[in-house]
Amino acid sequence: MILPTLIKDATRDIDFKTVDVDDELIQESSDDDHLHTSALEIKVNAIEIIKNLARNMGKAFHEHVNPVAKMCLEKLMCDPYDEDIRRHSMKAMRFCIAACKDNDEHMKQLFGMSFMRLMDELE
Repeated sequence: MILPTLIKDATRDIDFKTVDVDDELIQESSDDDHLHTSALEIKVNAIEIIKNLARNMGKAFHEHVNPVAKMCLEKLMCDPYDEDIRRHSMKAMRFCIAACKDNDEHMKQLFGMSFMRLMDELE
């Protein structure tokens, strides 16, 4: 399955750098001084595909829930750079929880972890 590649893409570093800006730097700026938008696009597309896979596979996605949930909870739901990454990862968690319908304990555990992550972000 393509999921390991998608997880790798969704967790990639986007090489965000900040610099002090003055007139000379504005004129001489290079790509190294900015957000790498191609890497960000790949990251957004990867989590969107994962979300769609989880939604479309339903309960069949259960065997893939743990690595996806780990990625979403630890990295993507609190992504500092992009709202789409946060939104798609939260929706992916919703579908991961739904994929656990046959395992109430796992479903409750994922819901609890998702809720705690959201509450942490609200503070």
